[in-house]
Amino acid sequence: MRALIVMSVCVLVCCSGLAAQDGGDPKREREDGKARIQPMREQNADLITAIDRLKKEPQPGEVKNGGVAANIEDVYGLKPEEKASLTQVLDAYNAALLDKADKWDEELKALRAEYEAKLLQAIPENKRDQTRKMLDFSHSQWSIAFGRESKLDIDFKKKVKSQRQAQLTLSGDELKATRSGMLAWIKEERAKGSAQDDADLNTIRGMLTPEEASRLDQFNRHRTLPPPPPGPQ
Repeated sequence: MRALIVMSVCVLVCCSGLAAQDGGDPKREREDGKARIQPMREQNADLITAIDRLKKEPQPGEVKNGGVAANIEDVYGLKPEEKASLTQVLDAYNAALLDKADKWDEELKALRAEYEAKLLQAIPENKRDQTRKMLDFSHSQWSIAFGRESKLDIDFKKKVKSQRQAQLTLSGDELKATRSGMLAWIKEERAKGSAQDDADLNTIRGMLTPEEASRLDQFNRHRTLPPPPPGPQ
């Protein structure tokens, strides 16, 4: 599954720049009546379908039809040693799939670089060097942020599992304190991530003119919008 996630994310990230043009108005109204800038490109529907298929493709020995999703060891009354053999095969498959995903990741990065070079040729010459540096920094920091979020997700699942096991031995007050601690940990980790994201965006803004930085900020979905003006009395 990890390999399928890596492969699907690679496709989404590296191919989103080749998505179809959106013929709609790029400026759509906010609740306060002011224009909200929207990207001109949207993700290609065929790519989204391909990504979804990768994530849902049956694993070796898996039956997925209608409302059924079962493995052959679930269907047959297999002996423990037979199930152990199946597990070894599936572990080897997942390792091979992850290896392919890692190679695919590198190939897609190379493909992205190839097409970004073509994009740079389509913009004014005096902007090319600046744009190349900005995109290189943006891509590298995206990879770091993705790794951070993936680790946070893994650590969270481990803590949830540990908490479920602790329910058998902890008192009500102890369990409540454990849950509060986990919530505080999540909040702290999210705050660290947000601070790093803000620092990355500040670096990118520094590579742009004030007008360009202002345009970029219009696409920041995490920015704080001013409150709408009061309605008529």
